Amino acid sequence: MFKVLVVDDDESVNMFVSRLLKKKFACNVISALNGLEALNTLKEEGADVIFLDVTMPVMNGMETLEALRSDENLREIPVIMLTAVSEKSVVAKVMSLGVFDYMLKPLVYEVTVTRIKELFEKIKAYKIETELKKRLKEREAENLYDNRILIVDTDDQFVNLLKDKIKEKYDVYTASTGAEGLQLFMEKKPSTVCIGEGLKIINEKLLAQKIKNFSGNYKVVIFAIKRNPVLDDEDKKVFDHVVDRNKGMQLLVNAINN
Repeated sequence: MFKVLVVDDDESVNMFVSRLLKKKFACNVISALNGLEALNTLKEEGADVIFLDVTMPVMNGMETLEALRSDENLREIPVIMLTAVSEKSVVAKVMSLGVFDYMLKPLVYEVTVTRIKELFEKIKAYKIETELKKRLKEREAENLYDNRILIVDTDDQFVNLLKDKIKEKYDVYTASTGAEGLQLFMEKKPSTVCIGEGLKIINEKLLAQKIKNFSGNYKVVIFAIKRNPVLDDEDKKVFDHVVDRNKGMQLLVNAINN
């Protein structure tokens, strides 16, 4: 079950909620008596869920919530506000600050158990949805440029032939020098790069290394197009595949498609 931080300056309420969470929901519970203590506890121990009182000394619930939302490591933690004030304006203010939900005091045992059970079910669903969205975003980042290919080669005829064979399926960008190729890579972020031999200034190996360094969080596949299709140990660090230039264009096209 969840690791829960209970934040309330009323020690009787703090103890009531903490014991209930341990007994009825088998939670790992930590507690704090004000917002400042809560923030320090979170940075040291973390939490999956926070029960946060609105009215507290030193740092109240509103101030604490604002601090949580401004911290990238804490802003996603679901917060359930505990408030003795039921006026619509106060509740609206609480909800506008991005709390997960709220509970009204005074807390009655059976009602509180039922309410927390409902909230925990919602939080489980929220966490699953959040994780799925995170994975989807990561996957989208990986696939964003899957149809983009960069060809860097000094042989214009070879480049044009290859481009003609794959342009219906891919967005193709071409360069004849390593410097131009690196600039295009940084601008277009292709998922596949084909690099020929004999590049000037920024040679093929340095270009591949630079591309690896600049690729960030998405995967780039780099082909070495060589007349002698052998990669030494240093080449293998920067090139993913090698294609024999002498065996024809179709071999390279098949390799790209696969």
